[in-house]
Amino acid sequence: MPISFRRSDRWSSAACAPNMQYKMFRDAFAEKGMDVKRDMTPLDIRDMSTEEAVQKVASALHEMGVKEDG
Repeated sequence: MPISFRRSDRWSSAACAPNMQYKMFRDAFAEKGMDVKRDMTPLDIRDMSTEEAVQKVASALHEMGVKEDG
């Protein structure tokens, strides 16, 4: 199932170095008229435990204004 991108969406990716994440997603964002550097927040979770990575993602989502569900 393809992911639906909307220009109003703000995206986050938790993976490798931010510069590599920008390269990975650049074309998909451009195809939808979005700017990967403006519309995506890359999170570098290299060398983190699962718990540390989850906390980093949770903090980033909170800063983006995403409310916890449930």
